[in-house]
Amino acid sequence: MVELSSHFTVQQLIERDLFQKRLKEKKAIGLHEFLYPLYQGYDSVAMDIDMEIGGDDQTFNMLAGRDLVKIYKNKEKFVLTIPLLEGIDGRKMSKSWANVVNITDSADDMFGKLMSLPDSLIIRYFTLCTEVSLKEIGRLEKDLKSGRINPKDAKAKLAEEIVSIYYGRKIARIAGKEFESVFKEKKLPKIITKVKIKEKKLNILDLLVKTKLASSKSEAKRLVLQGGVKVDGRIEGDWHKAIEIKRNRVLRVGKRKFIRLTN
Repeated sequence: MVELSSHFTVQQLIERDLFQKRLKEKKAIGLHEFLYPLYQGYDSVAMDIDMEIGGDDQTFNMLAGRDLVKIYKNKEKFVLTIPLLEGIDGRKMSKSWANVVNITDSADDMFGKLMSLPDSLIIRYFTLCTEVSLKEIGRLEKDLKSGRINPKDAKAKLAEEIVSIYYGRKIARIAGKEFESVFKEKKLPKIITKVKIKEKKLNILDLLVKTKLASSKSEAKRLVLQGGVKVDGRIEGDWHKAIEIKRNRVLRVGKRKFIRLTN
């Protein structure tokens, strides 16, 4: 640790934008925050990296690795940064915040998540996540600002473009129609996963966990109390309640999660 630290100065580290902001706001900077770029940078040495690609929020750390590769390997490491893509709620994309769009999501889930995107991120997602030309994106941006196009229509086009990359245009359009049916016309999805439950009755928290609509009973309780759980179309707000297991009973969590019960 001491040897690694000897290759940097306090002045070098304190130049980081984040630290400059903290200093101006008279906020503390932890020693571990100083050391983090050194350790991340050493990854490039350990793996003998020629080029590192990362979000522009990681530029400082990647450049620290560039310095260390030059020192330890006597060669250049190239750094390629790309703009940071925010999550669908506008915050940094993170699994812990459940604001990610996974490339392994189903076409319907991917389409639905993208339709929940804040209007302010429409152009950013078009630019970073689609194959639409920058010229066309520029026209779309002008149309959005002038009000010639509704943000919902722009998001529907965005969702179709992104889903098409992973599933093809035909399936993307089917996902769009499914979204319209479920969220605009309030119909049930055409395809709902079936889960067999042996019990005749189950507490709603246990049922949500068993059907994997919630990862834990504490999450299930939070969903129920927030009004995010529906049983056959009706909001269920009592987390003590025992749910009768009926064939074809539909459980819904949030906007996009559906389960059909069988016994």
